[in-house]
Amino acid sequence: YSEDAYLSGIMAANEVKAAKNGGVFCYLKHLCLYESESGRDGMYNWLTEQSLREAYIKPFEICVKEGGATGIMTSYGRIGAVWTGGSEALLQEVVRGEWGFKGAILTDYADYHQFMSGDNMIRAGGDLWMAGYLNNSNFSQDTSSPAFKQALRSAGKHVLYMYLNALATQADYNQRLESGEIDGVPIQTATLELNFRWYIPLVAGIDVIAVGGCILWMVLAVVVTRKKAIAAAAMRRRSHGKNPPKSPSKAPAKTVKSTSAKSGKPASAKPRTSTPTKRPPTKR
Repeated sequence: YSEDAYLSGIMAANEVKAAKNGGVFCYLKHLCLYESESGRDGMYNWLTEQSLREAYIKPFEICVKEGGATGIMTSYGRIGAVWTGGSEALLQEVVRGEWGFKGAILTDYADYHQFMSGDNMIRAGGDLWMAGYLNNSNFSQDTSSPAFKQALRSAGKHVLYMYLNALATQADYNQRLESGEIDGVPIQTATLELNFRWYIPLVAGIDVIAVGGCILWMVLAVVVTRKKAIAAAAMRRRSHGKNPPKSPSKAPAKTVKSTSAKSGKPASAKPRTSTPTKRPPTKR
């Protein structure tokens, strides 16, 4: 709500009170030291205990003690080198021990199981592990020990208390309204009403028919296209079978016959060669 710890605590406490009057529980987040979006995953935060108590966790303390908050979400970062969701000193000693918190503590989205471990969370006093998608919410440590089973029972108790406390607060609020102790309007718990509307199945049916028609049209278009392609290929094969293509061949060379003018016989195809005539030797 603000950078002032006291102002943030008072504003949050009053909002939590109003929500509980309506049967709604709230999660305060993020506990704690979530001061930056950049590099928030596993951020190490080093500070003195005095500054931690007076500035960073003071709003949560006010909201728990004065607003009756029953839900808290831890942060991605660390206090020193310990993840906030797995810090027994923070969750057990401070939040539950000093503040008297009785509700449920939820982790932020634990997509880095190297340090956001569900085993650490449940043993440190946390109740709900937003496990992410990396290992299907499987615990990696021993789950058969009496300590682990006791931690599970405590977690179930805290979650049920958070839910039932909101309903009890709403019932008490409405009772005080009816008795005239306080002024206001009774708040009814939201209920699911199924009012039949005739146009909903009609619209749904039209949508189904339209989608089915589009799918059928696409299938028919593919089938017709394939049939046309097969028929065209068959026509080409038949046409090639009736008129096989001729292999290209060289045209025969034409020979020109020449006849002798005297005998009329064809002259020899061999080219004529001129023989040199011998001259008689000249007398000197």
